[in-house]
Amino acid sequence: MKLSVITKLLTRLLIFIAIGLFIIGCNSNDAIENGIPDSIVESPLSQSGDVSSPVPTPTAAPRLAVSQSFSLDKPIKIGDTSVSGTGPVGVPILIYEVANTADLLGQLIVPEDGKFSIEFERPLQPSERVGVVLDLENLAKTDFEYEDFRQVAELEVPVYGLVLADVEVEP
Repeated sequence: MKLSVITKLLTRLLIFIAIGLFIIGCNSNDAIENGIPDSIVESPLSQSGDVSSPVPTPTAAPRLAVSQSFSLDKPIKIGDTSVSGTGPVGVPILIYEVANTADLLGQLIVPEDGKFSIEFERPLQPSERVGVVLDLENLAKTDFEYEDFRQVAELEVPVYGLVLADVEVEP
């Protein structure tokens, strides 16, 4: 009885290994003819002696991540009612207080020169931080995508999304 259980286990293991080896020998672009993946069959030589192989054609150009990071000009002081900074041209951003109140201080699209400035109604308070956050609603109206900004983001916060720059308010 024990021998038949061991035999069944070994048979299943060998089948599992054979399937794994078959899958490793194939990739998703391989065609299978007569039960043999193309990747196992050697390509015929062309008349010049070079191995002929099809050149893959990309379906879409890969997107490039935004390389310029965002910054806020320092210092930002208690009582200030405006901030300025730099960022990639055409990116819609929101300016938030990101440490305590989560107040939206303003929103804008980074202008052609890459420098932005925004005034807001309330003065900044002690222990606050001003943060630049992607404006997701207006980002959808541009050629940018959320993923384009992951490499330049300082952190990702569930409440805000990608925080692209932040500065503590100084006394």
